[in-house]
Amino acid sequence: MSKKEDGSSCCASNNKCHSIWPCFICNAMQTYVHWLLRLSFAAVFIYRGVPKLIDPATIAQMLGISTSLMLFIGVCEVVAGAFVIIGGVRRCNAIFDTITRIGALLTVPILGYAITRVHWGQWSFMVSETHPAGGIEFQTILLVVALYFLSRGNKV
Repeated sequence: MSKKEDGSSCCASNNKCHSIWPCFICNAMQTYVHWLLRLSFAAVFIYRGVPKLIDPATIAQMLGISTSLMLFIGVCEVVAGAFVIIGGVRRCNAIFDTITRIGALLTVPILGYAITRVHWGQWSFMVSETHPAGGIEFQTILLVVALYFLSRGNKV
């Protein structure tokens, strides 16, 4: 866990363990579990963003938006994913905290657009005749995670 100059932990709220698990397990989980959230969140946006950079015209045509807007969305998705990962490298540093928050912020309007313009009207992520891209379930979860990173920064 990162330490302040006085030797105390800068990310944990206190050193008391109030769990049935041994304290060393709790401390390890508090130190490293944020990577599961970060890496899975970032992987989604990098995975979804790269094709938009490779062939923005085809994807833009499918969604009925301009190629330049699709290229911009792709850049934002890849940068957002990278920022959320980079931000976790130094969790107790204000600059890296800001990088995490910027990464999350980049995803909020993208997810808002996806929910309201592409997936609205069906909750389930399953593809249907009326919703060939699926419903809003997955995007809503991603939006909640983005808002969590945006509000908490590196205090996850």
